[in-house]
Amino acid sequence: MSDELNLMHNKWWFPLYEFAVHVFVGTLIFIIIALPAVGLNVSIHYLSKLQVDPVVLLGLSVTEYCLFAADLVLFFVFIFSSVLKAGKKLWQ
Repeated sequence: MSDELNLMHNKWWFPLYEFAVHVFVGTLIFIIIALPAVGLNVSIHYLSKLQVDPVVLLGLSVTEYCLFAADLVLFFVFIFSSVLKAGKKLWQ
């Protein structure tokens, strides 16, 4: 089993496979974290129809945007670092 794993790691395409897996998993994690931001957006629209205090709506909106912005920045950092790692392994 260990020999098969070593052979697979020596293949030229393995860094590309590893990168594809990282992108897929990273995208899933991005979606999982972005879903609460979408839920906040839906809640804000619903609460605005109920005429909830604007300060509460503003707080929820700021939270929504901060959550989504942090998620987006971390997703880009993750993808960029995955690109660098894959590139480094490809050109070794």
